[in-house]
Formats: sequence, structure tokens, C-alpha cells
Amino acid sequence: MNAEALHVGDRRTFRFASWGLLALLGAASLVSVEFRPWAFFSPMARENGADFAARAWPPAGGAELLSRFASLALDTLAIAACGTAVAVVIGLPLGILGSRAVMQGSLFVTGDVPRRPWLTAAYFAARGTGAVLRSVPELVWALLFVRIYGLGPSAAVLAIGLAYGGMLAKVYSEQIESVNARPVTALETVGAGRFACFAFGILPLASGEMVGYSAYRFECAIRAGAILGMVGAGGLGQQIEESHLNLAYGEMVTAVLFLMGLVVFVETVSDQIKRRFP
Repeated sequence: MNAEALHVGDRRTFRFASWGLLALLGAASLVSVEFRPWAFFSPMARENGADFAARAWPPAGGAELLSRFASLALDTLAIAACGTAVAVVIGLPLGILGSRAVMQGSLFVTGDVPRRPWLTAAYFAARGTGAVLRSVPELVWALLFVRIYGLGPSAAVLAIGLAYGGMLAKVYSEQIESVNARPVTALETVGAGRFACFAFGILPLASGEMVGYSAYRFECAIRAGAILGMVGAGGLGQQIEESHLNLAYGEMVTAVLFLMGLVVFVETVSDQIKRRFP
């Protein structure tokens, strides 16, 4: 048996061992969290589900209620838009500073380019800040800001802005580093500086993916805004929580339908935006 056959056999053995280990870890995780999907079909679960369906259908209606829910939907949309804007303001500079292609050595580091200590320090500071921001879930940020500022949409805007800002910083830096280096090399050859190489060599190539991911995060912010509303941050989420506590399941279903319509609307708009940046 030649060396190539042994190498192929080793890779196949490693692949099987990896899949076996993942399967074992998955089974252990299901056991540890006591995941029992068959419990959803137990007599008690079926009885509770039938009782909820009977109370929740038909959804609540009326001109006054629908008008109030439409206003809350606009509040949720505003929370998501403002939170995403704050996230972009935070994530864009952190993403640029946290990109090795921009900060370490030259725009695209080569082996013979000396590193500049202050650029390396800024790189690690940006990466660390982004990691801290995204390591704290937006729900935890919201609880903190509700404690500081009180109930209201401002807590949700800040929570989404900080958590999503860290996420955008991570993705922006990876998108910047993944662009084709040839335009930058051509610009460096004719004597262009660091800013010109970034503005005319990297940013045009990365902007499409950056805008696309930002639009996706805006869609996620709609759902996050609804969740944060359940801790007192306003919008449809707070209404869903209040309806649930008051056992007004018809109102809760109506609020959920408004939320679904809002998500579909935002997704449609974001798809149109993405098409502008192929």
C-alpha cells in the first residue's frame, strides 16, 4: 500500500471519528437538557393546546384595537431602525479597525512589511471591544438599560445597538479581509496611500456584502425589538406580554399577526435594498 492510499485512509478515519464524536456530543446534549419531544403529544399537552386555541381564536379585532396595534408596530419598526443605525455607527469603525488587512503592517500584510505597534494596538482594542459587546445578549443589555433609564424604547434601542454593533464589527472585518487584493495592489503600485487604497480598493468590493448583512440584521432587530418589549421596552412585544398576563389570548394572536406582517414588510424592503448592491 503506497503513501497516498495511507493518507486517504487516515483522512477517512478522521472524518468518521469526527462525525462519531459530534453525534455523541449531540446525544449527550439532548440527554442533559431533558429534551423529550414526545411530551408535546401527552394528554395534558393536548388539553392545554386545545384550551389555548379555543381562547385565542378568532383573533381580537375592532377599529380601536387595530389602530393601537398599528401604532405599536410602528414603534417596533422605529426601535429596530434606530437600533440598527446605532449598531452600524458602532460596528463600522470597529470592523475597519479590527481588520488585519487595514491595520497590521500595510493594507494587505506581507512578510517583509514591518508592523507598526500603534496599529496593532488599535487592532486588538477594536477586536476586544467588539467581542465584549456581542458576548452580552441584547436581552441582558435591555434589562440593564431599563434599570438605568426606566421603561421605554430607549433601552431597546441601546440594547440592539450595542449587541448588534459587536456582531457587525466581526462580520464587517471578515468581509473587508475577504475582498480581492489585486485592486489594492494596483493602487499601492501607483503610490496611493492607505486611505485611498481602502476607499477605492476595498470598500467598493466589500460594500455589497456589508449592506446585505446590515439589512439582514435589521430584519433580526424587528424580532429582537419584540422580545425586548417583553421586559418593558415598549412596542408590540410589551403588548404581547401584557395580553398574555391578562389571559387575553385573542389580543395576543392579533399582536403576533401584526409582528409577522411587519417582518414580511421589512424583509421585502430589505430584499429590494440588497438588489441595489449586487
